[in-house]
Amino acid sequence: MVPSKTLAALSAVRTGPNHHAPRLGSWLNMAEVESSALCRQCLHRRVPGLRNMREGIATWETDRNERQSKTDWHFTTDDG
Repeated sequence: MVPSKTLAALSAVRTGPNHHAPRLGSWLNMAEVESSALCRQCLHRRVPGLRNMREGIATWETDRNERQSKTDWHFTTDDG
């Protein structure tokens, strides 16, 4: 037998808000790609302080924006 609290939680999940997310190339995927690039290219080393980290991220961000870096999707619908 399933406890009543579990049933209540499942019911809340089923009736909770439904948010639309694009199926292909969603903003969340792009944010994850950018976050990964930031970690690999900028935060891969020990940063001595918060100020240094903020300056490094600002420099990295400016460079990415000037180069107009884009997300290159390799996975296609046909691959799926």
